[in-house]
Amino acid sequence: MRRVATVLEVSRSHLHERLRNSSIARTRYRKSDDAELLITAFADAKNETVVMVNRDSSARKVSVAGKWVEMERTGLTEENAVSAAAGDVVMGPGEILVLSTFAAER
Repeated sequence: MRRVATVLEVSRSHLHERLRNSSIARTRYRKSDDAELLITAFADAKNETVVMVNRDSSARKVSVAGKWVEMERTGLTEENAVSAAAGDVVMGPGEILVLSTFAAER
């Protein structure tokens, strides 16, 4: 736990308390059927972020629906291109797509 606390730059006692008194219900881990599209999510009390990585050598179509405010794309042809999140998105090979429920600071 010391190494985790060092990386997160928090005290071990604070980290231990957060782990013991976690108010967020953990969901069961479910492995994706698509090993070429990696997806992870982060959330706090008011914001959410989803990060997708297309590891395939071909383009992928991803449907973006819901509460997403902003989308940032980074790939072989674009670098940190920010736009409004809407509709279907075609992710190129090696592209990273970040969806957020908040607008990033510029």
